[in-house]
Amino acid sequence: MSGPPSRAGGSATAVTPAVAALREWADGLRRTALEAVRWDALTPADRRRVESLTQALADGILRGPQARAVAAAGRDDAGEVVAGLRTLFPLEVGGRT
Repeated sequence: MSGPPSRAGGSATAVTPAVAALREWADGLRRTALEAVRWDALTPADRRRVESLTQALADGILRGPQARAVAAAGRDDAGEVVAGLRTLFPLEVGGRT
């Protein structure tokens, strides 16, 4: 069962896939950046620290947009929030970019 329609024609249930797509997009950026690291120059402990640091950065950057999107899920502007995320970030939500 889907949520109530929003003014933008979406539903509150569209927020969850949009947030998941946002996190996948950020993790892809993080992984791409990590591929550029000269891992052979790092100790295993350093590698774990770099991984942890990049994950913390991604989490911190996404915290605000994710919280606002989740909060919108219960409002009638959920579709507008999802549309905003799709405008700001190259997200694939429901098979669409």
